[in-house]
Amino acid sequence: MKKTFLWGAAINGSQFEGDYITDGKGISEDDVMPKSKDRRHKRYYEIQKNLFYPTHEGVRFYRYWEEDLKRARDLGLKSLRISIQWTRIFPKGIEEEPNEAGLKYYENIIDRLIEYKIEPLITICHNEKPIYLIKNYGEWSKLFVESYVKYCKVIFNRFGNKVKYWLQINEFNALSLRMIKEDIDENELRSKRQEAYQSLHNQFVAQARAKELFSKLVPNGMIGVCMAAELCYPATCKPLDNLQQINDERRLNYLFLDVSIKGEYPYYCKKFFSDMNISIQMTQEEKELLKNNTADFIGFTYYFTLISDYEINKKYHWHYWPKGENEYLEQTKWGWTIDPLGLRIYLNKLYDRYNVPLMIVENGLGHVDSIEDGKIHDTYRIEYLRDHIVQVLNAIDDGVDVLGYFVWSLLDGWSLGTGEISKRYGLIYVDLQNDGSGSYNRYIKDSYNWYKEVILSNGDICRR
Repeated sequence: MKKTFLWGAAINGSQFEGDYITDGKGISEDDVMPKSKDRRHKRYYEIQKNLFYPTHEGVRFYRYWEEDLKRARDLGLKSLRISIQWTRIFPKGIEEEPNEAGLKYYENIIDRLIEYKIEPLITICHNEKPIYLIKNYGEWSKLFVESYVKYCKVIFNRFGNKVKYWLQINEFNALSLRMIKEDIDENELRSKRQEAYQSLHNQFVAQARAKELFSKLVPNGMIGVCMAAELCYPATCKPLDNLQQINDERRLNYLFLDVSIKGEYPYYCKKFFSDMNISIQMTQEEKELLKNNTADFIGFTYYFTLISDYEINKKYHWHYWPKGENEYLEQTKWGWTIDPLGLRIYLNKLYDRYNVPLMIVENGLGHVDSIEDGKIHDTYRIEYLRDHIVQVLNAIDDGVDVLGYFVWSLLDGWSLGTGEISKRYGLIYVDLQNDGSGSYNRYIKDSYNWYKEVILSNGDICRR
């Protein structure tokens, strides 16, 4: 194992910071999403009365960041993934000048991380887009892209001499097509497809333009694309199941990466766009921009794997997870498969196809934790993390270039999907309940002390 391997942990702004309008911050898309079973797949535009909004208080990282970073230092982290909230820099997204209070807040965090010899990994857009832009310009419209590029220029100029590693739009493959629903008529479905894939194209352009800027302003840095890993297994050895698996991985993974890493739309998109009556508005200048400004590495989040079953999914869609159960894998309480070996498989498949460095930017176990006398004995999380880290080490032995591994998350945070905190991921327990009650006190879990030993041994204790 290289000594430069980034043993990390991750948090983001919206799920952890709180203080959602403090120091001039504007309202983000997550700030208008109340706690609900499927909050990330709905679109809200206003804050409603008498509803609970997890992001408004978060876990108060905005107030307690100095204490929390000391815990990150004591853990021995080599890197911490954080996000810059767009609305702390440009509250509406349309301002001529950035909000200095927001820039200074993140500068203080970055400087403290550097003091502690913790490499910052910055996510530029982690589900925190300005709601004003979405309402008034349309999400990822041409004008929206201009605002994103302006925002990137500001943070590259301010932090580019301090931060080497950057990610662009978090899990953009998982969230880009969420506007397409299954329970609509064919005419509306056709319209939604067109809208969604044009929006996706504009995201490709936005990231390429940001990369073009980054190459000039941060010449010694690396900027990656951020994916949600969607590894699919064929349900059986039937040829149709295997064809289904190929198509599922194309639509969930490879379309996004072929454009981001290879710089052009793959051949299989032509037939799909034709079959679905989709016409992407794309200029020759945009084609050249995509070709010449590809990502430096692939960052991805990894939590579960999927099954491709032709009989269940033969009504061909390109916009939702394939349905099917894997009888060989256990599941979490929330129905996510637990598949450590799948991580090694996914790493090998990506490296074989793209031959660029890879980074696991999130991996962790959501679980209900119990606190007794200030202690949390989360042996189940230790087992989960160990099993996945072993497969990362195996993939490196296979020859895959892996830059780092990041546990989700450093602290317990509010769930992006449901807005609950009982689905805990942190190495550090935060005393909060689903209704927002609690002291916000932090408690070290057993998994924190275990991961500290992993880092000290550079992963060797996982091989025993």
